[in-house]
Amino acid sequence: MGGPSPVWLGGGFISHNAQTSPGIRLVYLCEDRERLRTLLRDDGVYQLLTLQTVFAEKPMMVSIAELRPVGGLVDAYLASPARRVFWATWLSMITRLDGSTLPGTRQGFVEVTL
Repeated sequence: MGGPSPVWLGGGFISHNAQTSPGIRLVYLCEDRERLRTLLRDDGVYQLLTLQTVFAEKPMMVSIAELRPVGGLVDAYLASPARRVFWATWLSMITRLDGSTLPGTRQGFVEVTL
C-alpha cells in the first residue's frame, strides 16, 4: 500500500470469545505522509476502509453512521503514526456484540510490517 509501515491486527480474529464481536480490526500506520495523501486521493482505497458518517444523495438522501468492508467483519483504518497511542488504546479494547466495551479489560494485538 504505502511502503514499509506497521499494520496492527486485533479484534475477534485475534482472540475470539462468544461474548465479543467477530471480525478483524486493522490499523495501517502509514509513516510516509506523502504516500498517505496519495492513498487518500485514490477512490479505490475507500472500499477497503471503514468509513464513518457517510452521506449519499441519490437515489434518495441517506446517512449511515458507519460503513465497513466485507459485510461488516472488517474495521480498517489509515492512521497517522502521530496518533499511535489513540489507536493502540482503541485496538486493545474488548468490544461486546452490542458494541459496548468491557471496562477494565485489555487485549493484545499483532503488529506486522508491510
